[in-house]
Amino acid sequence: MAVFHIIDGITSDMGFEAEGKNLKEIAEASAKALFSIICDISKVSKNKKAVVEVNGNEPEMLLFDFLSRLVAESDINDMFFSGFDVSIDEKEGLLILKCNCYGEERSREKSGAMVKAVTLHQFKLTKENEKYLLRAYVDI
Repeated sequence: MAVFHIIDGITSDMGFEAEGKNLKEIAEASAKALFSIICDISKVSKNKKAVVEVNGNEPEMLLFDFLSRLVAESDINDMFFSGFDVSIDEKEGLLILKCNCYGEERSREKSGAMVKAVTLHQFKLTKENEKYLLRAYVDI
């Protein structure tokens, strides 16, 4: 006979909130928040560069795609990022986000949590009093 117990209260997610005056600022703040989970960004130099570009029709999904792409780019290039220079343009109703990401090769001594993915669970972008606020969770 199989025996099992459901264990409540254990989670494999971490969350963050970021804010900014516009989409550029919220994208940069969100990227810094994400990499503050992944590594100690205060110790990561900015001697290598990677470029990330995503596009979308609406700001919330644009930011979700951007953060997801950053996780993938970090894994593909085996890098930690600590600097983010974002530009956002609009062309024929399409938002285009381009980010120059600056960092260095991954190292164990600067590692934080291993982020597997950004999740849509409670992913929410709001604008209040001329300020954007993003709440996001990552699967670790």
